[in-house]
Amino acid sequence: MKKKIFLAGIILSAVLLILVESNPNKRVRMKEVRQFTETMCRSDEHIKDLKFYFRRPTLRAEMVYEGPLEKEKLISITEDFKALVDVEFMQKIGDTYWGGARPSGFELYIYCDKDKEGNNYDYLIYSQYNKTYKVDENPDNIDGYKTWTISGAENEGVLYKD
Repeated sequence: MKKKIFLAGIILSAVLLILVESNPNKRVRMKEVRQFTETMCRSDEHIKDLKFYFRRPTLRAEMVYEGPLEKEKLISITEDFKALVDVEFMQKIGDTYWGGARPSGFELYIYCDKDKEGNNYDYLIYSQYNKTYKVDENPDNIDGYKTWTISGAENEGVLYKD
């Protein structure tokens, strides 16, 4: 009987290990991210949840926001993230979660008044290292996360581009 319980425990552990390792999203738990998340949640009572994930080749954040979001508030949130996400910060993410390769982009998915359900987001704020989808170090193609775009959910298109 003890052998069966031991064997079942080993099989269960192996299955759990496979499930955990097969999840492509890695939760980002760096000090800068924790401090930023705490500051954002304290500064705006409407932010109910904010988490960061790394999934090659992108850093992704997900925010649950309670209440309506006006364009000015979306721009304000974008400015807050612009202060965090720069070439140096993204290189730290790459060093920690991707063996030194810098993430090519940042995406913030905002869910208003609802739980996160797949890609059923209300707003997407994003920025890229390169100006085009061609990933290279050509100086003419480097934006360095300086251009930010806010788009609405399905078919709403670009709401703001800085």
